[in-house]
Amino acid sequence: MKQLVLQVGLVSIVIVLCTSALAESAKGVLPTTEALTKECQTAIKAMQGEGTIITGHELASARYCAAYLNGVLAATLIWMRDAPVFCLPGPVTQRETITAYIDYIEELSLPQNDDDSAAWSVLKAFSNRWPCSE
Repeated sequence: MKQLVLQVGLVSIVIVLCTSALAESAKGVLPTTEALTKECQTAIKAMQGEGTIITGHELASARYCAAYLNGVLAATLIWMRDAPVFCLPGPVTQRETITAYIDYIEELSLPQNDDDSAAWSVLKAFSNRWPCSE
């Protein structure tokens, strides 16, 4: 019984931590570009190499970013395979997807109050990084 309570408590903590981007979302339903960018900037910090110390919340943010980008990537590849919006050169790593997203946001100098859908920004970032040749 004690182990079950501990497991339920841990699952609850993980759920709360992994939904931080949704909590920051202006609409509360889907994350905005601004909210996802904050999570992904934390992921970049986590990837900066050995000796970088990150908190549990920062780790959850990094995982949220990676999972969100991978979700958009997978859904797009499945649902738009006949009319792709981006074309991967082969398998890509989480680091490559996160870097593609952050590079795109930084190149455009998007305003911090950008409330566009995060999914839309991810699609634009991936299209920018991996365009399809015509």
